[in-house]
Parts: sequence; structure tokens; C-alpha cells
Amino acid sequence: MYDSCQLFSTFLKEGTLAVYENDIEFYTFSLDANSFECKDFETIRKALLEVNSSSNLRLDDGVFSLEFEAGTEHWQPDFKSFFHKDIESFLRACIKRRSVPNQYCILDRKLSESDATNPILTKISIISRWAKLLDDMADHTQDNGIFVFFVHSKQGKAKPYEISPFIKYQDLDSLEFDCDDKRYNHLHDSWHLNDAHEKDRQSVMLVSFAEIMSSLKDGENPFVAFLANTKKFHDRYCENYDIYVNRFTVDGQLREIDEQHLSFVGKLQDLVSSSQTKAFAIPSVMVAIGAFAKTDNILGVVSIIIGVIMTKALINKSNELIKENLEHSKDTFDRALGQYVKSRQEVEEVSDHAKTAQSKLHTQLDNAKLSIDFIDKMSNRMLFIGFAIAFVMLLSILKNAYPLEFLSIIEFVKENGKSVIDWLAIQGHELESLRIQIWDSNFFYFIRN
Repeated sequence: MYDSCQLFSTFLKEGTLAVYENDIEFYTFSLDANSFECKDFETIRKALLEVNSSSNLRLDDGVFSLEFEAGTEHWQPDFKSFFHKDIESFLRACIKRRSVPNQYCILDRKLSESDATNPILTKISIISRWAKLLDDMADHTQDNGIFVFFVHSKQGKAKPYEISPFIKYQDLDSLEFDCDDKRYNHLHDSWHLNDAHEKDRQSVMLVSFAEIMSSLKDGENPFVAFLANTKKFHDRYCENYDIYVNRFTVDGQLREIDEQHLSFVGKLQDLVSSSQTKAFAIPSVMVAIGAFAKTDNILGVVSIIIGVIMTKALINKSNELIKENLEHSKDTFDRALGQYVKSRQEVEEVSDHAKTAQSKLHTQLDNAKLSIDFIDKMSNRMLFIGFAIAFVMLLSILKNAYPLEFLSIIEFVKENGKSVIDWLAIQGHELESLRIQIWDSNFFYFIRN
């Protein structure tokens, strides 16, 4: 089995052009029959028809004559890009299709895919690959093949760039590429990698492309200038992407700090709200005391004492638990932010942000403790007032029920109480004010009457 493409290329590269009619693109090539290892005429004829349906092969006196028409409609489906009259048409075709065909033959240069290492063919292959990448990057491709880019600046404005990917053959000799296949593959793979950061990488690459384009001189061919700066384009992309990744890492850490701060603030608010909810029991108890104070029985006194004791115990127990939770929350938050305060990546911005969040939460914790302490003080006052009212009610009940005995008890307390308080005052000067308050007031007069 013979390679039909190779047989056809042999006629074009080694044969002699005997007839050419430009109007109908009709060609006749003659070639010595000894140029083929295969001597079977029918095999060669069928192989040539597999490439071009208009192929007509003749053998006269040991010389093959191949006639064919080069119109597009005559080439078989797999060989539509096979025949090229000259190197310029081949260059345009490769740029237009964004790649070099697998099988081709260039008539004027006698070149085919077997000559892929030819310097000109190598340059054409590189150009077509870069044209493919630019085509992928472009926001829009016009009907005339011009690539249009809209690159957003830091100010949010979109600046358009236009590049015509076509290049004259005369510019190929002077064109020098400074980017190897490894860098090209890196850029190509980065653009087409489908993951969570695809849009971010593409945005960074477009910004890097805009930086190259903005440095062009007036009158300079953008495509030629880009091809001459592909290494710079690659390096700028790598540099900009590293900056973006670092910025993304920093922003991510800042978001983590804020999220943790908000989470702990929410827990803090829940704890304080829980304490405040229980604090509503204080005015309820005071209302109940006021209601029972109107009654004149022992049951009211007992109810007041039990109510204030239970409310006080409930509030104290709850606040003790809340204070423990506040201390635990503080330790947990300090440990959570410790990694950022010390900054794993030595990023000062992250460390400062963590310290600020830590300071704010400590202040909020202190305020929460003050709020809970205030509720404790209010519950203590509630207990004192409740007991005082209960005591006064008890005295009133005893006075009404046993008036003579009650007056005797009062006189006894009055006669002996002063000496007891004087003795206590000697033990501590702080009781002096209490002594004066009792004996200089009309307290006992109120009770007697």
C-alpha cells in the first residue's frame, strides 16, 4: 500500500511542469517512471485519484504524465489544504486556519510536510500557533480576520486593541522569535485550563497583552511587534499572575479574619442577649412584690422571699455560665487569629488587620462583661429591696396581729441594739454610717406608728 499524498508530492517536487493554464488552473507534470519504486500503473493512478479527483495519469515511453485541475472542488475532503501555488498563499492559509496542515505541498518552493524543519516552514508554524492563541484571547474576530480586544484598566474603562494577524512573506526573513515552545505551551494551557480561576488567569493575560500593545511605536505593525515580544508577553503574564495570586491570598486571609470576627461577634451578642433576657425577670419580680405588698398575710411575705431568691439564683447561675463562655470565646478567637498575627507569609497587612480585629473583639468582650456585671448589681439590689419589703410587711403583720407583744420586742431591740451596734462599730469603722443612719432616723417611730 502506497502513500497517495507522498506520490502526488513526488510529481510536484521532482517532476517537470510541462503545461500550465492559469484560467482553469490546469497543470501537467512529467516524471521519469524510474522515480517510483512502484511500477504498477493502475496502483499509482488510483493513489493519485485519492488526492485529486481530476487526476489523469498517462505513461509514454517510460515517462509518467500527470494532469489535474487545482480548483478547490477537485481536491478530496482530506486534501482541501494540500496544494499551494506559492509560499505566500501557504502562509495566508496557515494563518487563516490557525495551524499548519498535516499534509501539504508548496509548488514554487518544492516543499512538503516532510520538510517541516525548513526555517521558513518553522516560522510559519510558529506564526500560525500564535495567531491561534490571539484568536482565542480576542473578544471578537471581524469578517476580515482582524482580532478585537477590549481590555479593562484599573479605572474600569475598556480600551480596544485591534490586530491583523496577517504578515507579508518579505517580513519572515527579518522576523525573530524570542519565545520557545515551552513558554507558548504555558500560555496556551493557562488560557484554556478549565478551573475555578480560569476567568482570573484570562483577565491577567489580557492585561499583560495590553501592556505589550501599549508600548508599540507609531506606525509599527502590531502583529509583527507582538511576535517579536512573545517572551516579554510571557514574562509579564507570569509576573502579573504572581502578583494577583499573592493579592488573592492576602484578600482571602483578610476575608477569613473578617468572617471569624463576625462569627465571634454574633456569638457574643447571643450570650449578652441571653443575659439581658433573664434580666427582664427583675422588673417582673418588682411588680410582683408591689402586688404582694398590698396584701396583709404571711403567704405574701413568703412568696416575695422565695421569688427574689429564685430569681437571684437563676440570674447568678446564668451570668456565671455566660462569663465562662466569654472567656472561652476570647481564648478561641485569640488562637484563631494567632496564625494571622504572626502572619504565615509575613504579610504586614494581614498581621495588622488581625491585630485590629483582635483589639475590637477584646473591647467588645469587656463591654459585654460590664453589661453582665450591671445585671448582677441590679439583681443584688432586687434581692435587698425584696427582703426589705418582706421584712417591713412581716413587721406590719406582727404589729397588727400582736400589737402589745410587738411593742415590747421593739423596746427591747431599741434598748439593746445600740450597744450591739456600738460593739460592731469598734470592729470596723465602716459600720459607723449604718449606726448613724439607724438611730438618727425615724425608722422605729415609723414601725411603732
